[in-house]
Amino acid sequence: MAENFGDLGDKPLEFPGLPPIPASHLLNYLMDREDERCKSCIYHFDRLTRANGIMINTFEMLESKPIKALVDGLCVGQGSHMCPIYCIGPLVTADRVGGEGGERHECLKWLDAQPKGSVVFLCFGSMGSFSSEQLKEIANGLERSGQVSVGCSEPAQWGPEEPVCTEAGAQPERADAGGEMVSADEVEAKVRWLMESEGGIELKDRAASMKEAAKAAMRGGGSSDKAWTEFVNTMMSHGCC
Repeated sequence: MAENFGDLGDKPLEFPGLPPIPASHLLNYLMDREDERCKSCIYHFDRLTRANGIMINTFEMLESKPIKALVDGLCVGQGSHMCPIYCIGPLVTADRVGGEGGERHECLKWLDAQPKGSVVFLCFGSMGSFSSEQLKEIANGLERSGQVSVGCSEPAQWGPEEPVCTEAGAQPERADAGGEMVSADEVEAKVRWLMESEGGIELKDRAASMKEAAKAAMRGGGSSDKAWTEFVNTMMSHGCC
């Protein structure tokens, strides 16, 4: 039996409510159970079940299967009790940022000026970091797709220290444990698929539908609005408000 996730390579891991996830896809610091950050995560995960409730920045329709797994107690050991789950999202920052007097940020002004459905958003994740070589591959793939114009800087100017943000719902193949990069060819193919194919159109339609579902969840009487009310009532019953 392997002692660390890092010893499992790409072996699929089963988590309640989720499709199998290769062990190599987990956060780096979870690969070694002796890593202090891994120990901290395990400690806090264990304590979650002892809370009076857990607030999650999501809404039920978006992640119904994992939420049901949590509510049904499938993520805790036998004899353990799962505390209430409050899906109160999506909580997002206001679109007026970065300027005095509530002025919109320059990047939002630029987005507003683009044709509807014409912008590709690449997401590296909140903890993503890449080498200069990988960034150049991404930039070259975006340029070659014929769908992207670089508005802030030329790809050749992207150095290893320069931050770059990326998402799109079309995921490139993950680089293997040996550090293989995602090629410009693959980036180009994924962008073209998203922007030009029937599958890409269907994906964008699903994303638009989920956007409306998110708004509905936050409206009065929506699932997230009800969760907020339930949470407040629970806190008041415990004398916390």
